[in-house]
Amino acid sequence: MKGPVIASLVLLVAGCASQKTLPEKVIPQEALTATPAPPKNRITYAGGDGSSCEASVKIIGAKGENDGVDAEYLWIRQRFPGANVLSQTISDCRGHKTDTLTIGTTPDGTKKVYFDISDFYGKF
Repeated sequence: MKGPVIASLVLLVAGCASQKTLPEKVIPQEALTATPAPPKNRITYAGGDGSSCEASVKIIGAKGENDGVDAEYLWIRQRFPGANVLSQTISDCRGHKTDTLTIGTTPDGTKKVYFDISDFYGKF
């Protein structure tokens, strides 16, 4: 019984003694202040202002539904700060899958915002 315990202690001590301390990595100051490159799969917006089916906002570059819906909510937050999404429905508009979000805006009451989601709808 003492043999395995002593062997374990010897291995533990030997393992600790063989560990090396790595030198600290120094990052140049210019790397800390540089503007990062944009992501390769950057989401962009095109089309209209989202005020109607015909003027829907087209989301480009979403990898799937999660990215696309996140992009919709970001677009709304940027243009309608403080707005709450009250409902979300999917329909067809001019042959394109369209996500219609009804938002509650503080000064304006409610508003519908239309997004063309045909590029990412059904992709995960």
